[in-house]
Amino acid sequence: MQLQMLKEQDDDRYIKYGPIEEFRIFNVVADKEETDMFEILIAKGQDVEKLQPVVEMYMDWLNNCQKEVTNYLQEQLGEELPIHWMKSIEVYTASIVFNAIDDYGATISFGAECVAGDHIVELYFEKEEIKEYYPEFAEYSACKFLDCSHINETSCGVKNAIEDGHISPISY
Repeated sequence: MQLQMLKEQDDDRYIKYGPIEEFRIFNVVADKEETDMFEILIAKGQDVEKLQPVVEMYMDWLNNCQKEVTNYLQEQLGEELPIHWMKSIEVYTASIVFNAIDDYGATISFGAECVAGDHIVELYFEKEEIKEYYPEFAEYSACKFLDCSHINETSCGVKNAIEDGHISPISY
């Protein structure tokens, strides 16, 4: 996967990159034009050329980790998911961070009706291990729009819950 440095840089610790070609997360095509939604952050001072094979390996893993995600969510929910549940998934945001060759992870937000109805699920990964699951969005997702992504829409239950202090801005 070839990376290009993006012009807008809003963090003094990382350089923001975007893919040059199409990429996939959970076998869902991510739109490379949506740079606000999908980002690859590499810590300043890291040799991007040396990190390139690790970035490619991790992006491949994120594309093919359906079994790990399914097992994790089934354990968290305490119930079986339908066999083909990931075919209905829509990835909303992905932030993939590389601090060093052996220190990387991702935060991915997605919707899947059979997991959370019309709510967002957020998973936090450290390398190839799922560390956190944020189900608290579900309680506050009474939004004006059925297809609310909880990002830009008005009358969003999740955004209102963040403003009211019911959901941590860190989780969002």
